[in-house]
Amino acid sequence: MTSRIAPTVWIALLTLCGCSFEGDSAGECADGADNDRDGLFDCNDPDCFGAPVCAAIPETARLFDDVAAGGVTTCGIAEGGAVACWGSDEYNQASPPAGAFEQLTVSFLHSCGVTTGGDASCWGCAAGANYGQCRQPDTPVIQVDAGTYHSCAIGDDGALVCWGCEGADQGQCDAPAGTFTDVSGGSVHSVAVGADGALACWGSDTSAQCDTTAGDWAQVSAGTWHTCALATDRSISCWGCEAEPDADPVDHGQCAAPAGEFLAVRASVHHTCALAADRSIVCWGCQGTADGASVDLGQCEPPDGEFTALGVGRWHGCARRPDGTVACWGNDYFGQLDPPVEPASR
Repeated sequence: MTSRIAPTVWIALLTLCGCSFEGDSAGECADGADNDRDGLFDCNDPDCFGAPVCAAIPETARLFDDVAAGGVTTCGIAEGGAVACWGSDEYNQASPPAGAFEQLTVSFLHSCGVTTGGDASCWGCAAGANYGQCRQPDTPVIQVDAGTYHSCAIGDDGALVCWGCEGADQGQCDAPAGTFTDVSGGSVHSVAVGADGALACWGSDTSAQCDTTAGDWAQVSAGTWHTCALATDRSISCWGCEAEPDADPVDHGQCAAPAGEFLAVRASVHHTCALAADRSIVCWGCQGTADGASVDLGQCEPPDGEFTALGVGRWHGCARRPDGTVACWGNDYFGQLDPPVEPASR
């Protein structure tokens, strides 16, 4: 049997023996050889990263299979299944675990995903933001969605399970019995599509966000004060946005769904976005003020082009192009619009 010494071991041995490193001599960073025999060639070797020939290599956008956004954080599933996140990491919501994922969701205080093995995995919940929403079921799941203070998942048997709500319980963790195909967690309410196409909603209804509309539904998204759903005929309906008497306005136009055919819908706080049948992005809302400031930070102005996946945060959105690159729009205060890049040759 032939054994291979790992690159890290080579580096350690070379250090002990005083041998040279890649790039010690002129031209070594571009000669196509592994001069220090650590298993890494030219600009792929960390010793060459600062060399002029390597610095001249243009950075390229990292490619993703899916993208999700929430709060002021964005995450994507990169090729191979690894998760990369950017934006705010105040609560560790942008510090995903290692492993391969097939579905992803991001909220204000935490993020979750479904691994390729069918397990729910959540991260974040640090710095006083722990409401139990980062605990996860130990049974196989097919979908997970992160609300503000809770998380919900659909098991491989179609049953719902929700967790969290500790210290912020308005019933949004009290999932109904039955079989379901899609679930979404909002701020203090949750909603799901049943196997029969009907909607079930539980939790707070102070803005009529749980006054579900009858119909045959395919996908649903819970925002803060509203809910939107995609029907099987590809139309979108939204409801909620009703303020209590003497309360601050909560209707910012995010319930005014446009006509047309769509493939997916994502509800946020002051706005909603959808992926149209022609694969363009359409957003609505962003009207008025909250706490004396405009709620419009550009999150209702998506870029032109075709997209295959859509994520929406509080003041931003990100979408995946057919080539795997990600385009983002809206507010970038926390870097939530800046997907990671990588040198083309590394």
